[in-house]
Parts: sequence; C-alpha cells; structure tokens
Amino acid sequence: MEDIKSKAGNKRVGKQFEEYASSYLENNGYQILERNYRFRRFGEMDIIAIKNGVLCFVEVKSRQNDSFGTPAESVTYKKKKKIAFLADQYIALNKHSNKAVRFDVVEIYFSCGNNDTYTVKSINHIENAF
Repeated sequence: MEDIKSKAGNKRVGKQFEEYASSYLENNGYQILERNYRFRRFGEMDIIAIKNGVLCFVEVKSRQNDSFGTPAESVTYKKKKKIAFLADQYIALNKHSNKAVRFDVVEIYFSCGNNDTYTVKSINHIENAF
C-alpha cells in the first residue's frame, strides 16, 4: 500500500484513510452514496453506501496497533447514538425507509515511517458493528 504524508495534519490523513475505506468498499461491491455527510450542525457520517439493498452507515477508524483497543472499540456509545441519529435523518430526507439498515466500522491499521509518512498495513471491514 502507498505512503501518506502527514504534513498537512491529522485531519488530512484521516480523510485519506476514508478514501482508502471508500475504495475498499467499492472494490467489494458497495455503491458509495455519500462521503462526509453532514446534517446541519449535528455531526458527520464518514461513508454511506449500499449493497444488495442494504443501506450501510460506515464509520472509519484507524490505529497503529491494538495497544489501546481496536479501532472499532473507539466508537463510543455517544458516537453510536450520533451515527444512529444521522442515519435516521438521512433516511427520512432521502426516502430510504424501505431499505434494511446496517452500521459498519472499517478499521485501518497503519505504520508510521520516516519523514512523517503513514503506510496502510491492513483494512478490516466489520459488518453490523453495532
């Protein structure tokens, strides 16, 4: 996998990891409907995708290792509630009430190299994460 420069800061690196997650999902048959979906001031959903009629709300989390828990474990109760709220709003506004809904987490493991670069080591897609 390719190196990512972090000189523009963690936010840019996080967006790059979201791009990796989107590409991973597309390569596995998902259609990306939205990226960085915002509903007013209530928050942001990393990825909204659909596969086989199932509407998937995807949170992207990254870590170097599991020393402080897995990336998926960092999705707190408060974050889950916010994601569920955003999902409800998206469904209501986009008339998707006839679709099954699922909440997934895409974990991205990476390593830090010299010159402020990150290398993606692996991607783990957890369906029905919560």
